[in-house]
Amino acid sequence: MTRPMRTPDEPYAQGKVTLLRLISQSVKEGTEKLPSEEELAKLAGVSRVVIRDVLSELESRGYLTRWRGRGTLINAPICTAQPRIDEEFSFQELFAARGMTPAVRLLEDRWISPEEAELPLGAEIGQGEERLLMLERVFLGDGVPMIHSKVYFRGSNLEFDYQSWKNFAELTMNEFLELFCIRQPVVTLAEQTVETADAALAAKLEVAEGTPLLRMDDVRYGVGSLELLRGTACFCKDILPLRLVRRR
Repeated sequence: MTRPMRTPDEPYAQGKVTLLRLISQSVKEGTEKLPSEEELAKLAGVSRVVIRDVLSELESRGYLTRWRGRGTLINAPICTAQPRIDEEFSFQELFAARGMTPAVRLLEDRWISPEEAELPLGAEIGQGEERLLMLERVFLGDGVPMIHSKVYFRGSNLEFDYQSWKNFAELTMNEFLELFCIRQPVVTLAEQTVETADAALAAKLEVAEGTPLLRMDDVRYGVGSLELLRGTACFCKDILPLRLVRRR
């Protein structure tokens, strides 16, 4: 029997996404301190009470340290050791870095059986699962489709009803996991190949059939090597080259 999901607290989710993104950006820029609670609340569009709750969670997980008289300090070594904070490859940031206006187009989100999934790399994500969540999107730069993404989430890992949060389509994969899922990824495995666009994919990216695309297959594992999600992203040449960071 499918387990019923709870409805997420939207202000808390909004505050958490805002702080996670701010922490990620601050680490990249070498900023050691977050703004005041009042400024964070205004930035996120939520109350200071919500911001305090989010800060408490992130502090308990080691991302932050709050010192009386000094403010909220970012624990950069902890943040960079967490795949869900810093390793996520943000397509929106990729477009913005190229001076483009990013946008997301949701093509489809639905529950499917494991047998319906088009999974790469001989996936094990469907083993023991009644259903998977499939999320398909196209990412645009200046209104032009450039990246096609299809992600499969382990159904039993979802704790909250993602559809009740209006901004779910704009989330990165790791933000989606942070907000709606029980387990978080600790290891990511990616494989890059080149493929040509078939008729269906060409229509979604508005390119000619047979156009060469860079394909990236992404597998994220939780504790105990449990597969939490598998994703596939295909990139048009106009967004290349890509720069990936790999840690030792």
